[in-house]
Amino acid sequence: GESDAAWRTAPLDDAYVGDLFDQFAATFDEQLVGKLGYRGHLQCAALLGRTLEAPSGEPLQVVDLGAGTGLCGAPVRDALSAEAKLVAVDLSARMLERCRERGDHDACVVGDAVGFLRTLEPASVDAVVAADVLAYVGACDGVFEESARVLKPHGRLVFTLEEAASDFGLGAGGRFKHSEAYMRDAARAAGLDVVACDREPMRSQRGEPVVALVCALGPTW
Repeated sequence: GESDAAWRTAPLDDAYVGDLFDQFAATFDEQLVGKLGYRGHLQCAALLGRTLEAPSGEPLQVVDLGAGTGLCGAPVRDALSAEAKLVAVDLSARMLERCRERGDHDACVVGDAVGFLRTLEPASVDAVVAADVLAYVGACDGVFEESARVLKPHGRLVFTLEEAASDFGLGAGGRFKHSEAYMRDAARAAGLDVVACDREPMRSQRGEPVVALVCALGPTW
């Protein structure tokens, strides 16, 4: 019924998500990359390198949403430029401590994705990365709309989504899944064009590959 649909699409509490990842911080990389073969950070970096055509000159400004322990930092620098300025944003202070130790980001900010984007000037960012983040955010409209506002005309928003058959909602394991049609509708409503949308295995779950949409969006001209 309607109440069931509302429950499945209701946002997760920020404090819950922050506490959850605070608990995982010490073993996160080993569990996710080592045991589950996670590669969303590599997929986002590769897609960013393929789709971002930035003018030379100023260092690229990159916002890494839900950066966690900083897995995206090195591959994004490799894909773009060693001089790129990377800001890590995450709800979990402990995850960001690991990110700071890793040293691939120029700044680390504890906070939620949309709230941080709201602090930025319009057309001030070359790239926004959200690797395995929307699984904890749910509705994409906030991240999409704020990204559309802060991205430069050539800018890119790259992200992963675990695929649902239709719309979006909580799947098994308390993670949100999203359909390609939902993503395209949300992008269009936010003033973003879909530049690329690939299907690739992102990690494994109980030995089975979890296929994700790996997407790049850019401001509609």
